[in-house]
Amino acid sequence: MARIFYAEDDGDTRRAVVSILKCDNHEVTAFTNGDELLAAFDERLCDLILLDIMMPGSDGLSVMRRIRNTSSIPIVLLTAKNSDIDCFNGLSLGGDDYLPKPFKPMMLSAKINALLRRVHLDRDNRYVRFAHDIACGNAQFSSKDHCLFIDGEPVALTPTELEFLLFLMERFGEAVPQEEVLRAVWDISPDIKTRAAEETNRRVRKKLAQSGANITSQTIWGFGYKLNFIDEK
Repeated sequence: MARIFYAEDDGDTRRAVVSILKCDNHEVTAFTNGDELLAAFDERLCDLILLDIMMPGSDGLSVMRRIRNTSSIPIVLLTAKNSDIDCFNGLSLGGDDYLPKPFKPMMLSAKINALLRRVHLDRDNRYVRFAHDIACGNAQFSSKDHCLFIDGEPVALTPTELEFLLFLMERFGEAVPQEEVLRAVWDISPDIKTRAAEETNRRVRKKLAQSGANITSQTIWGFGYKLNFIDEK
């Protein structure tokens, strides 16, 4: 399952696409224009963006250009403009794929899932740097199981939460700037306004506490994050 942001001003098309994506078990947040999508993207990240090109307000290409200033997130363009030059412009400006309307549901599904597989492969490749066991306090990361254990009990962490925590575990006791965390875990520019690291840190801290860990993920306001023993905050 992936989190997808989708902007489309035509209600019928929007409902049809949302239905297709939900059939593939994706979480879809739909917007009626590109400006709404940009506002949401500033607040929280997603795995893929689907954009109609011709929309009121900021059109799809304008939205894509703004996102490309800070993020390499996959973007698929949907549009009724289907000439070769339109396709070329969409891809050259930063689109990962281009689907002219009307389109077949199976083709949309195939393109979306192919791009998501690439994203997951890229993330799996980043895990290579965690190919060794890491221990901090009573927390132990097993590279064999690719799982975090607290006193031998597994902790249910999402892939992003685990990568965030492992990044801090490798720098245990060190204050890590937020921009380094954003670049390492999400591969996005620190210029983007997002609470992704803050929200992930909050969830990780809560799960560590619930699991009986003697370490905690601390927020250093105005700077970044630090993993430390509970009594050394």
